[in-house]
Amino acid sequence: MSFILVPNDFRLLNDIEKQSSFGKDLEMQHLVYLGWPLFRIINRWFTIYVFDFLTGMNINMGIVLILITLLLKLITYPMVKKSYMSSAKMRVLKPKLDAATAQFNSLKTKCKSNEL
Repeated sequence: MSFILVPNDFRLLNDIEKQSSFGKDLEMQHLVYLGWPLFRIINRWFTIYVFDFLTGMNINMGIVLILITLLLKLITYPMVKKSYMSSAKMRVLKPKLDAATAQFNSLKTKCKSNEL
């Protein structure tokens, strides 16, 4: 078993890669796992910069995480608003749907009894 000891700082790895004299792309930023492909894009181009900005203001780390969470919720709210509204409408319609289903089942049993 072998271990590779490198920094786990995305920006530091990018700076080291830019300063390298090997003449090829080392892709050292891939050493920092940023999540699944969709989340990797969000983390690479948004979360890291916001995190660095807020930690640069000497804010408590817990508060930084809460602020990032709230900011991401605020950004994604327009996309999930339709889902929230649909869920609320279904909650309103559920009693009516249950009543209609019960009525249909009772009619269905009456028809079966008339056939016999």
